[in-house]
Parts: sequence; C-alpha cells; structure tokens
Amino acid sequence: MFRTLVILSLGLALAGCGIAPQSATERQDQPLLSQAPASEAAQPVTLQIPSIGVDSLDHNWLTLGVQGRKQGDRDVPVTPPGKAGEIEVPPLSDPLKLGFYCPEGFPVCGAPVPGQPGPTVIVGHVNGNGKQGIFAKLRQLKVNAKITITREDGRVVTYHVTKVSEPLKTAFPTQEVYGDTEKPELRLITCGGGNNALEHIPGAGASYLNQTIVYAVQDSVTKTP
Repeated sequence: MFRTLVILSLGLALAGCGIAPQSATERQDQPLLSQAPASEAAQPVTLQIPSIGVDSLDHNWLTLGVQGRKQGDRDVPVTPPGKAGEIEVPPLSDPLKLGFYCPEGFPVCGAPVPGQPGPTVIVGHVNGNGKQGIFAKLRQLKVNAKITITREDGRVVTYHVTKVSEPLKTAFPTQEVYGDTEKPELRLITCGGGNNALEHIPGAGASYLNQTIVYAVQDSVTKTP
C-alpha cells in the first residue's frame, strides 16, 4: 500500500487548457507519494473511453514528475506559468498527449501504475494550441461508464466510473484524489468544469476556476492473446 505524504499549499498547475490566444491555468494541492517499486512494463500506453469517444493513438505517454525536482536522473524543468513543486504537465503544443504521475521515474515510479493498489493519476488537456484536447469531453462521463487502459506488457486494465466532480481549484480534494486505497483505482484530471468560469492572472492569462476529476475503480486485469 502507498503511504501518502501530503504537502500543504503545494499547487498542481495544468497550464494552457486555454482560450486562445491566452493560456488557461489550473492549480490544485498535490501530495507526493512514497517510493514503491513499479515495473516499466506496467506503464500505460493506451486509453479508451468509448462513451466520450476517447481512443488514444499515441503510445508514448509522459511520466510526469514534479517541476524543479529530480525525476531519476532527469531535472524536471519549471515551465511558466508553473512553479517549482507543481506537477509537470503534458505540453500545450500537443493537447492529445497524456501523462501519468510518476514522480520518481522508473523503476521506482513513486505512484501507482494501472493494476497496482492505490490511485493511478492521469492528466490531459481539455484544449490547447487552438485544438480540442484528449479530455475535451471528460466532464460528460457518467457513473458506471467503462474505461480501458492497456499497459506496455500487454495487460488490459478495465475500470468503471464511480464519480465525476468539478470542484473549485481552491477546494481541491487532495486526499480523495491521491490518498491510499486498498484496491487499484484511477483518477483522470483536466481543467474546466462548473460553468467554465475564468479568472485572469497577471502574466498567466486566463485561469479556470474549476477542474474536472473522474474517479474510477478497477474491474479486471487481463492479458491480451
């Protein structure tokens, strides 16, 4: 089981889920997870959510570290308007790119991968670079909708949605998203939600007041033929 070390007042910014030509920024509290061995073969390579038309074709997912810190041998850069201590996010230039939280990098990872006890956290953009993002319709997901992730080792992990929430970023449910769970679970996070209201931050453009968070529980793990 993963032990969660919650760092208070630490923001998670998803920069640029934006309204062109400005970028939109979202922040949320972000805990760090204790080290836990995870095989690189278990990392996700595809995501399918039939009910909202998500079928990722890019197998080269990003392992998301923490800005301004080490991820294995790599120095994770600080990408404005992000700040040191915030989670790394996929680039706005490719809003179809997905990333999963893996702050230590393999072989440790430091957070659950699909099929492991605890919440696997996946981040994607709702839009960016003038295009729809991979999670453009995430808020339309319904309870019991099916989600399928294929891992590098060929195992297929299926989940069903248990909740979709759109909290204010000032009330982000840190423990609920990142906290320990006995079973393998999944969190999908993007920006927007509520009435998609924006605030304007000097030097950072437009910022969504809400985020969309999907919670799901694992149903099965199978090996492809």
